[in-house]
Amino acid sequence: MPRENQEKLSEMRMNYLKATLELRKELVAKQLEITMHWAQANVDSAKVEELSIAVAKLQEELGGSDWTCPGFWQ
Repeated sequence: MPRENQEKLSEMRMNYLKATLELRKELVAKQLEITMHWAQANVDSAKVEELSIAVAKLQEELGGSDWTCPGFWQ
């Protein structure tokens, strides 16, 4: 890939990461909260369902369940 294209791709990645930082932090926090609830002896299934719905909405806002920047791994 030409150097100019590499620089543009790098800039796109950084802009995407900056623009989605708060959403990604919220997503990870909710995923960890779900894990915490599942680890408890008496699982609050209503809370897990509520969090799962919130996670799905955040993933949708980020562009789907695979929320990395296009071309990120190239």
